[in-house]
Amino acid sequence: MMQVRFLQYLIVSFFTGALFCACSDAAPDYGNSPATDRVFAMQMAEEQVALGSRAAGTEGAERTCAWITEKMSAMNGKFVVEQDVWQENGRTYRNVKAVYKGQGDRGRFVIVAAHYDTKVLALTPDFQGANDGASGVAALLAMAKALPEHSPLPFDLHFLFFDGEEARLEYNEQDGLHGSKRYAGQLQANKTAENCIAMILLDMVGDKDLDVRFPADTERGLLDLALDVSEKNRSLAAFNRGGAVMLDDHIPFQQIGIPAIDIIDFNYGPENIYWHTQYDTLDKISGESIAASADFALDLIWALAEKQK
Repeated sequence: MMQVRFLQYLIVSFFTGALFCACSDAAPDYGNSPATDRVFAMQMAEEQVALGSRAAGTEGAERTCAWITEKMSAMNGKFVVEQDVWQENGRTYRNVKAVYKGQGDRGRFVIVAAHYDTKVLALTPDFQGANDGASGVAALLAMAKALPEHSPLPFDLHFLFFDGEEARLEYNEQDGLHGSKRYAGQLQANKTAENCIAMILLDMVGDKDLDVRFPADTERGLLDLALDVSEKNRSLAAFNRGGAVMLDDHIPFQQIGIPAIDIIDFNYGPENIYWHTQYDTLDKISGESIAASADFALDLIWALAEKQK
């Protein structure tokens, strides 16, 4: 009898252990990516435009930086928020970084970014910049609001709001992309660039007639994943290949070996006449387009999480 009971004990222990191992080794379930609020997204664009011109180095840019910091800090404590303030050529620039902690322990992260500064237009001192760049910032804020209080993701999300994307005269080493160059340089200096899985940029994503074309220089693996996500995307808006190579805030990250994608609709109005003109106003954009772009970015982030299994 003792031998029979001992044998039964071994059998039960074996199957219990096997079940425990099976459960422990099971791939994590990240669930579906959250959906963003189109009304909130449009409200965020409207609030930015109400701040006035937001050209880098101006009081408007400083107000916008403070506004973004306040918005991200108020997201139910989900983010650790900090500002980076520096000087270049006598002008003050300010980046805002907000970190959403994931479940991973290897220091891995994905960057989600937009620029908040507006172009200086001599003939339009009250330039709204509703699409370029209030829409990208609004998309990031909508994404931040939609994220759950506790992250299911296996990596951190670094939300970056860049200053100084717009060139004052002409893009070169000293003019334009100031905020993104600054942060990419910091990643190189502290040797954390290799921990960055991908960089996702949202720029000019508010056009009512949204048609996003991924730039031709997008890293192949990230492009393939984005196209796969596009096929399953919940929105009717177009997210597809076929865009020209863009000089935008994703470039400094590509240059240090980080796969980066620019979610951008660079066909704003007939013959692109709304871009960098007085016509870039709130009536040309919609919360639906901003939310569709934000949802796509969240879908892409969740797809990146699946690839980490």
